[in-house]
Amino acid sequence: MFRDIFGVAATLLYFGAVQAEACTPNYVVEKGDSLSKIARAELGSIFEYRTIYDVNRDVIGRNPNRIYVGQELSIPCEGAPVGDLRWSVMPSPEMIAELSGQARLQILDIRKPKEVAKGAIPGAITIPYAAWRGPADNLGAPPSEESLAALIGDAGLRLDQPIVIVHSKEHPMRTGSAAVVYWLLKSSGAEQLAILRGGYKAWEQADKRLASRPAPPRPYEAKVAFNWEWRADEVTVYGIATGQLSGHLLDARPHGVFERFDNVGKALATTLPGARNLSAPSLLASLRGEVNVEDGVETVLETFRALGSDGNTGQVVTFCHVGELAALNWFYASELAGMPNIKLYPESVVGWTHNGGDLFAPIN
Repeated sequence: MFRDIFGVAATLLYFGAVQAEACTPNYVVEKGDSLSKIARAELGSIFEYRTIYDVNRDVIGRNPNRIYVGQELSIPCEGAPVGDLRWSVMPSPEMIAELSGQARLQILDIRKPKEVAKGAIPGAITIPYAAWRGPADNLGAPPSEESLAALIGDAGLRLDQPIVIVHSKEHPMRTGSAAVVYWLLKSSGAEQLAILRGGYKAWEQADKRLASRPAPPRPYEAKVAFNWEWRADEVTVYGIATGQLSGHLLDARPHGVFERFDNVGKALATTLPGARNLSAPSLLASLRGEVNVEDGVETVLETFRALGSDGNTGQVVTFCHVGELAALNWFYASELAGMPNIKLYPESVVGWTHNGGDLFAPIN
């Protein structure tokens, strides 16, 4: 199943979408097929997964991950347009450069001010990552609706227009910081969001146009109403940990942090009760091309498969130390892979202990 849903890594959103022209004859689904496999065979790339789904939405239904042997699918002609603007949740610098003339496209730079001062993407709106974080003793705690509304409004960031988040470079923590902001903006009502693949460093390496300074802000009175569909709070976490709620807790930190021993070999209390380990950096390596992408994603999502997290066995909650790696796992599973019931516990271990929660040794 999870090889099927991997194709959503190329999920495309469209403005004013135009239906693609279908070619004949139709493709008949065979045993072992997935939309990504069909897309690679028929259109040459797994990243055309969504193109095939959009053409066959009436046949497949609401869940693009479920196709059945014997179904007849229309295959769009190679090169046929599906929309007048193709939008990915993890676009390349080349794609953003191509779309930079769109008046509604917003570039949100979350790098440190001293980094922005050395150069920025033309027209970028700057809100440093630190401004999106909670207090020093609980960094993962989301800001209040009022604080976020002021932050967004003062910077002139419009939630009803597309936003591309730019972090510094392709690194688990830096990409995780972009995922935290993505999660906060989605929870605040933004509908079209993306994280620039590789961050600002990739933009520089692609020799794209630079600006000496970011765009001046255009403040307005923003309104934010949180939708906590993608959040797990401490009550939920406690309920899962004690078996009162159906679900699983996944620790996104590296395994060497998750599982540690004292000098006599006794496991130390390092994580939330009942948590399993799903380290975010290993999946990022697959997206960097260090390993085969499909194999890398399949390997990491094997944990989800083992847990049976297909939307029928409760919530899957991801956490880490202060939120970045957990947000990265949430982004991969929810936004890239389209998995249901994936939630972020943003306060993570620091917030748990800050509020009096105990840590436990990892389960075997």
